[in-house]
Amino acid sequence: MTVKTAYLASLSVTPTPILLKSFTVDSTRILAMCYVPRDSSSHQSSPLQSSMSSAIIGAPSLSANSETIWMGSQTGKLMIHPTSNEMAHKVMEVINFAGPITCIEYYKNQVFIAVEGNVYIYKRPKDSAWDLDNPVAFRIHDGDDPINCMCQVQQKLWLGAGNRCYVFNMASSRRETHDPPNIQ
Repeated sequence: MTVKTAYLASLSVTPTPILLKSFTVDSTRILAMCYVPRDSSSHQSSPLQSSMSSAIIGAPSLSANSETIWMGSQTGKLMIHPTSNEMAHKVMEVINFAGPITCIEYYKNQVFIAVEGNVYIYKRPKDSAWDLDNPVAFRIHDGDDPINCMCQVQQKLWLGAGNRCYVFNMASSRRETHDPPNIQ
């Protein structure tokens, strides 16, 4: 069996594209990736102070003040990396799921992770670190097709699985479409 290696590349796109950094991530395919900003309501230290203290200790911390990239793999690994060029190759956290992570979406201190027909929601309380131990799980559909795309529109999360579209209200944490039409 051939082991494939995933690589992550960081690009600057302004004013012209430039490769900033490239490194090995894992021995599996990355299927989903999402930028997660720091908590805008956080009253913690500045990003520079936060990254400096993390660099001194040697490992980045996953605080409310952290800007991160969340990556999902074909083998069900959720890997959280810092966005700073100096620390981007270091994994801050790894969480394992039972199936491939096909989509990741961020909305107002919540990260939505699609795994097969389920959506897992991770929350970040105000001025606090992410609660990675207690995700809220929702079964979106029971079909054979996994959720293969997600997109956030206002307070709604649109999800596609096979030939079906589902709408999930992120404010109420409820699926709005109970019997979606079968698209021909």
